[in-house]
Amino acid sequence: MSENKKIVAYVERDMEEFIPFFLEESKEEIRGLIEALKAGDYKSLKDFGHKIKGSSVTCSEGFQKMSDIGLAIENAAKEKKPLKEIQVMVKAYIEYVNNVEIIYTD
Repeated sequence: MSENKKIVAYVERDMEEFIPFFLEESKEEIRGLIEALKAGDYKSLKDFGHKIKGSSVTCSEGFQKMSDIGLAIENAAKEKKPLKEIQVMVKAYIEYVNNVEIIYTD
């Protein structure tokens, strides 16, 4: 993801009350992802990827990009891809979570 590229998630208005909690929880997961990456803990990376994949789509279809990143982390960890490859995916997740702009739709 480019720094100039705007990250937008279109989210149903009825989820507006829940979204700040969801994003805060997503930011808290970053620490765990980084620790798992540093430790080379493929199981934890897989578990985090799986959780990100599921919770983001469950929250709103507007978070499909986040779900895709979670799936990529999960699959890469399952396949024990080089940690450098997974690091790129984790950075994409961090950039997404820290920069996403929510636009509520009716």
